[in-house]
Amino acid sequence: SCGTGTIASGANCSEDYLITIPINATKGQYSLNTTCSWRNPDLSVKSVSNISYVTVISNPRLEIVESLVFTTVLHNSSNTTNFTINSTGNDLFSNASSYCVSGTVCNAFSLRFVPLNITSLSQGSIQAVNVTVNVSVGYPPGVYQGIITSNTTGCSISGHCTDNVTLNVTVPTTLTWIFTPASYALNATT
Repeated sequence: SCGTGTIASGANCSEDYLITIPINATKGQYSLNTTCSWRNPDLSVKSVSNISYVTVISNPRLEIVESLVFTTVLHNSSNTTNFTINSTGNDLFSNASSYCVSGTVCNAFSLRFVPLNITSLSQGSIQAVNVTVNVSVGYPPGVYQGIITSNTTGCSISGHCTDNVTLNVTVPTTLTWIFTPASYALNATT
């Protein structure tokens, strides 16, 4: 460390600096101007300047805001919930899609995502994705889970291109019944 002390003739000192780049820093090349000044034993002041360059690369990042979303769906009907995709990197991402990857929700129910594809999402923007869940008639009541993954092909940094959300679907007990035929006629005989 150089500090403000005296440096002996023929000696040297060095300083380390930590440069913090904000997550949303615009991609590009930035210059760092540094100047080192010192006072010689004859009291003259000298300095040396240097320019260093830092390159901030494109860093698109897809994140799902929620970790868990819920919906309740009656037998033989559908219901819609949503989750939010956030573009948290320093560049837009493109071609994001969502799909159900594992769990009972993925295997037993029909799901529809709107929008099906996000063409592009600029840095700092959000997009809601609606998930419509359809449960068939007579499906056993209970709470079922599925893992939804959203990913983007417009990203190449591992861990920044995909995220997951858990979808909990409650199928309540249905205490109704259907009578068929809907109407009937009685013939009275005397």
